[in-house]
Amino acid sequence: MRWHSLKLLLVHLFSISLILSLLTSVSYAKPPCTNLQKSQLTNLQQQAFQTKTFLDRAKNDFTKAKLNYEQQVAAGSQSGASKARIDMEAAQIRIDRFNRSLGENDKAVAEIKKKCDANTKTKSSAKKKSCNQIENATLKTVVLQYQIQQDTKRLLNAYIKDAQTNAQNYFLTPSRRAQANMDLNRYIQEYQVALAQEQLLKRQYNEVVEGCVNPAHRLPATFDGNWGSGSSSGSSSQASPGTTNIPQPCKLDSSSKNPQKISLSTFPKVFSMLDRKFALEAKSLCNSIDTNLVVEVKSQTPTICNIENSSIVFIREGNCTIIANQPGNINFLPAEEVSLTTPVVRSKQSIGFAMSSRFRLAESPVTIVANTNSGLDIEFESKATSICKVEGAKVYFLASGECVLEAIQGGDAYWAPSSVQAKITLVNGRIISHTYGGATDGYTDIYISDSDGANRKTIASGPADDIAYSATKDGKKIAFLSARDTWSSGDRTYQIFVVNDDGSNMLRITSGPEIKESPKISPDGNLISFVKGEDKNRQIFVMNSDGSGQKQLTFEGVNANQSWAPDGRRLIYTSYSADNCDLWSMDLDGNRKTQITKTPKVCEFSPKWSPDGKSLAFMVSDGGTQYIDVMNADGSGRFRLIGEGEWSNRVRSGFSWSPNSEEIALVLNNAGRWQTFGISVRSKVLKVMPFGIGLNPIWIP
Repeated sequence: MRWHSLKLLLVHLFSISLILSLLTSVSYAKPPCTNLQKSQLTNLQQQAFQTKTFLDRAKNDFTKAKLNYEQQVAAGSQSGASKARIDMEAAQIRIDRFNRSLGENDKAVAEIKKKCDANTKTKSSAKKKSCNQIENATLKTVVLQYQIQQDTKRLLNAYIKDAQTNAQNYFLTPSRRAQANMDLNRYIQEYQVALAQEQLLKRQYNEVVEGCVNPAHRLPATFDGNWGSGSSSGSSSQASPGTTNIPQPCKLDSSSKNPQKISLSTFPKVFSMLDRKFALEAKSLCNSIDTNLVVEVKSQTPTICNIENSSIVFIREGNCTIIANQPGNINFLPAEEVSLTTPVVRSKQSIGFAMSSRFRLAESPVTIVANTNSGLDIEFESKATSICKVEGAKVYFLASGECVLEAIQGGDAYWAPSSVQAKITLVNGRIISHTYGGATDGYTDIYISDSDGANRKTIASGPADDIAYSATKDGKKIAFLSARDTWSSGDRTYQIFVVNDDGSNMLRITSGPEIKESPKISPDGNLISFVKGEDKNRQIFVMNSDGSGQKQLTFEGVNANQSWAPDGRRLIYTSYSADNCDLWSMDLDGNRKTQITKTPKVCEFSPKWSPDGKSLAFMVSDGGTQYIDVMNADGSGRFRLIGEGEWSNRVRSGFSWSPNSEEIALVLNNAGRWQTFGISVRSKVLKVMPFGIGLNPIWIP
């Protein structure tokens, strides 16, 4: 703490020296004057000093009033602008008055100096008189201060040598040596200040003794420090680490005032509103030495930033302009104004979606998950309103395609607005299908994939043909025919198996006589209908999904191609006769059999209810060509969907409704190759579905 005490002492001595400088500079002005003339010059110079102070204040008031006027005009305040204009005029009147007063003062000083010149002509041969009582008293004060200054230099010299020793003592810890280097630099700078004070006192002493002879007090010997190169100027040439480029003392002489330069904190390229404020340090330097003069810092953009408690406080986004001034004093010239402009910006927000980029329509609605580094609330909107819509933080899927979501954050006083888009692929469910020959084993395999062909996964593969499948309404459980348990022994008897849609938990649930046709699992997965019997006596049965509780529902003729109603309460099926086949429905106990179609010499078979229960689609054969017809569930509004024109005799048995009841997946002979298509029930527009040679498509959510 010892260097802090020294600093306070030196500042005090410097202030006393400035007062002495003022007194001696006005009391012993040249050319030689009479005591009366000296007194008159002193009074005039004191008046001029006071007038200049008042003039500086008036100029400052004018600048403030002008800035206020411009702000009021920009804000559209007529009354505020009028008041500011009056303040400007009043300040200008004071400026003019003080300038006139200074002009009159200069004339009076010139007149007195002219009379002093006349004194020189009459007294050029006169000898200087001995220093009087007042002059000797002034010299005594100067000599006392000069002696104190020499003592201060001796003390600092000892401190510097001690710090040099510690800085080079490598037995000390690195932190102790670093602290010694810091102390060393501080002591050297204090020594430079002491040199400056010493020069000021010498100037004051010489000004007094130039006007008289035989002074009663003389300056003591000057102490020269021996911590560096031995130079009393205090310039550093020692080899200690961290003490190079020590600043030279600020030269104080009688010929002119000393220059000063304003130093401000290093500004960043931009200010962030998020930081709220920036700590500002403003100093006045003379040859890199602090003059201890107060620097006035103001904001020229008070709507963007202000100065509060030595900090720049950010108000809003924009360019912040700071100006710094130091008007100088008796020893220092005014500093050149410093102006710095730095943008104040809001921090950038980054928004990220944290959700899948792919969904099925049946998964609607989905909660939108997104976050931002600001923590502010995010709003969402759809940029593809025919594909998806947004309500709050949920997105509802309307159709297959690309759903474009935009996350928007409007920002606030500290964060800039931001937005980002996410593209989500929406598919209309999944499709179960199979291929002959399998992927690797040569058997017929069952696989499942999204309706656009992505995410394909095999759910049943070898060591036998896996065929004739159906699925629950939600698509999570699948029933199919296979002889995989007995195939290797040569037994080709097909039984019913069930498996989850991910291929897990495969289980055989029947045994005994062969199951003849595709098992149809009920919408809720609790029951399975199937067909047993010889070709001329095939009948429909129903059982629990674990294979228990088998019950026969039909007994006469040939009945097959059964399908579940969406509510799981009835079955629709095909009843075959000698020359015809029609559609019938019945309850799950085999009662309430109702004929739905009765078309002579035409076979209507493989009926399927739409998932919404409003429509029926079925195959039609007139003996040579197959078609697909659609009608309302009550039998009305029948129309042909496909099978005529270019697609005549090219429709294969086996089709499935889409989960939203708007399309049908079917298999067509396309240029000699069986290929899966989707057809719109309303527009009859066909589109190729990317499933290779997949047959018997089953469309699930």
